Amino acid sequence: MAAVEIDVKYVAHLARLSLSPEEEQKIGEQLLVGLLEESMRRGAKRATLEVRQSNQVAQNLYLKYGFKPAAVRRGYYTDNHENAVIMWIDDMSTSAYAADFNALKSRLFRFTGSASREGVV
Repeated sequence: MAAVEIDVKYVAHLARLSLSPEEEQKIGEQLLVGLLEESMRRGAKRATLEVRQSNQVAQNLYLKYGFKPAAVRRGYYTDNHENAVIMWIDDMSTSAYAADFNALKSRLFRFTGSASREGVV
């Protein structure tokens, strides 16, 4: 399940992005790209998310798309009290971010053979 919350300060909060272990890794990346793309379309300038401290695969994906670790929330997850790493993209409105994002998106959809939305974000 994936959700985007956009507050009045134009910050996209990626509330949930989770896949079962048997789902392909690229599905998660496609969902992330779609969420970021929609967030930017709606005017978000920044994005934030929390990720399990033990989930290095997800953290690497988020780093790839410009998220940077900012803090740790101790005991954030209720199932096992694992810490969450809070990650942010500080400015998605720059032309540099748009160029990097579009290059990553283009490679992803070329690799997966999926159709992407036309245009530049």
